[in-house]
Amino acid sequence: MSPPSSIADETPVPTLFRQVLRSPFILTLYRFTPATGSLEKV
Repeated sequence: MSPPSSIADETPVPTLFRQVLRSPFILTLYRFTPATGSLEKV
């Protein structure tokens, strides 16, 4: 399992946030955790 940091390095944060914010379906399956800076499955 690759660490979340590798994903963050490959994906620009602003773009990732925009994709998440534009996807209500994803938001229903995942919740953003500011403490860890990662998306966790709900």
